[in-house]
Amino acid sequence: MSGSSKSIWFFGYGSNMNADNLANKKNVVVKQTTPAILRGYKMTFSVPGFSYVEPCFANCEKAAPTDCVHGVAFETDQDSIDRMDRVEMIYDKAWVPLESYDGRQFEGYVYVNKPGFKSTTEGTPSKRYLQMVIDAARRAGLNSDYIAKLESVKAYKPSAETLAKRSAILSGNYPVKDMTRESLGEDPSNFTSLFGYIFRIGPPKPPFTMQHGRDVTNLMLLHYLNLPMDVAADRQDAENLPRMKLIENRPDAYEYLLTWLDKFAAASNQHDEVSFPVIGRHRQFMAAQVCSDSGLPVSQWVFPAAEN
Repeated sequence: MSGSSKSIWFFGYGSNMNADNLANKKNVVVKQTTPAILRGYKMTFSVPGFSYVEPCFANCEKAAPTDCVHGVAFETDQDSIDRMDRVEMIYDKAWVPLESYDGRQFEGYVYVNKPGFKSTTEGTPSKRYLQMVIDAARRAGLNSDYIAKLESVKAYKPSAETLAKRSAILSGNYPVKDMTRESLGEDPSNFTSLFGYIFRIGPPKPPFTMQHGRDVTNLMLLHYLNLPMDVAADRQDAENLPRMKLIENRPDAYEYLLTWLDKFAAASNQHDEVSFPVIGRHRQFMAAQVCSDSGLPVSQWVFPAAEN
């Protein structure tokens, strides 16, 4: 048996408890799964994420011998572990003993925080991320008391100050601009757009480059719905950009996207010595919101179907 096909176990404790998510979004070969316990560790929400949107992510930390983490053990192969390493770049791996719910004892990898890449205090995860963890725990049939503990975690809520700034942005009037150098006055990759509001957020910094030079409403919506984000297929013309009415019909998704508006506004203020971050409205996004002479919407965009 080659090294790439040899079976290896790893332990998922946060959003990685979802087998379908691992297979479809992270290209992990899942041979079998089992609910399992990792003893001597505890799960915290202490890995820093993206302020205003995903403030923190789950972490697995060394703890007292009486502590434990419930999760899902996955049998996979080395190629899948290598792919996971590239995705979970903010984590290290530890080789640990695992105990399945049916009593089997075995060893596998678990992703743990890198030294120095951890908040000193536990944070509040986004509602999206926390619900993903809870749903995965329920689907895996984890211990009911452990699920109740997850359900007791408080999710992030924007502050009154953030909500006031958001309201001011949404009620403002702005010039209509194209996402071009001629219209913006500099490289379009220094800008992003959400709901058609254009923000200057500075030059792209790998690996987080997909939000630059385009309207990202559809991409961020796909992220919320746990669907693959294909930049190449994310067309930026009026016939394919999202329709706000359809998004507003899903208040949960609309609120999540508004947190990205909060983040872009904060990032814009870091790059411009101005009190107001929006520099214009995205011409094609605005055109997507109107109807043609026949009364039909210009945009043919439909709300994406979420995965089960």
